[in-house]
Amino acid sequence: MNILIIGPSWVGDMMMSHSLYQQLKLQYPNCQIDVMAPNWCKPLLARMPEVRHAIEMPLGHGKFALCERYRLGKALRNQYDMAIVLPNSLKSAFIPAFAKIAVRRGWKGESRYFLLNDLRNNKRDYPMMVQRYVALAFEQNAVPNSTKRRHTLRYDAPGHESLCNSIYLLGTNFLTSHYPSMAMCFVCSTALASFFGTDSFKIPSSYFA
Repeated sequence: MNILIIGPSWVGDMMMSHSLYQQLKLQYPNCQIDVMAPNWCKPLLARMPEVRHAIEMPLGHGKFALCERYRLGKALRNQYDMAIVLPNSLKSAFIPAFAKIAVRRGWKGESRYFLLNDLRNNKRDYPMMVQRYVALAFEQNAVPNSTKRRHTLRYDAPGHESLCNSIYLLGTNFLTSHYPSMAMCFVCSTALASFFGTDSFKIPSSYFA
């Protein structure tokens, strides 16, 4: 089975989407997963062993460009058995529809009734973003209670030297000091809350206050 993922545009959401790819590999061990995402996501996706190819999304965030989306979708025809759309926007669901992918799965979002044929509308059952992502790996009414997964990224992917150097500099400059330190790679507090839940803020805030 070949699966196309229409990925998110933010680093925190892209990191959380890794849980979905891990679960898909458990559900369909022989599946091939390709992710369409902005070009800057490629180094991150290269560290996810579940992902076969990262396909560049040439359209900027918020750009509708229906004709270009039709061209992109048409170029992907006859390649995929399932598409999973992670963003909630209407425009993000056009490419899988134009690609004529048989199963097009995602949350209802902006009323995408005619674009997605495996539509999920029980978002309240999964309060955290990572839970919503992982739930899309399952058939409807077959999602288990626990949908969290632990991330395992490759360290031998192209460009890993710069990542290692950054970690080394962080360690020598901060972690050897006498003050408690904490490093986070989230673009905003809402991404952190989406992954860990709002209760997780209590420990860091009290510890560093």
